[in-house]
Amino acid sequence: MNAKPDTIARLRRLAEKPEAARRSPQAFSDMQVRRLTIPDVCDEIIDWIDAGKEVTQIIQNRNKGHVGRPAWVIKPVIHGLIFYVKVTIEDRGVPEELLIISVHLDR
Repeated sequence: MNAKPDTIARLRRLAEKPEAARRSPQAFSDMQVRRLTIPDVCDEIIDWIDAGKEVTQIIQNRNKGHVGRPAWVIKPVIHGLIFYVKVTIEDRGVPEELLIISVHLDR
């Protein structure tokens, strides 16, 4: 399912503040292997959205504490490779924050 325009706008706004974004332990591991930083991933999210590419909404079924909650997926090309990038919006506190769940090569 495509993400709603207001959700895409929220994702972009949050990606503009990489210093406020967090990453899951899985994303930390994924990103270390490829030498990617949170700002790198946030830049890819912004570029993807600005290019008008599809942001896919999924419902999480594996991440403890997030099962049943929405997440969003993009598949940017980074360093010549297609990645699967999954993020969610943590809105349990103020302000909202971007949580990078996974960043791995697309299968």
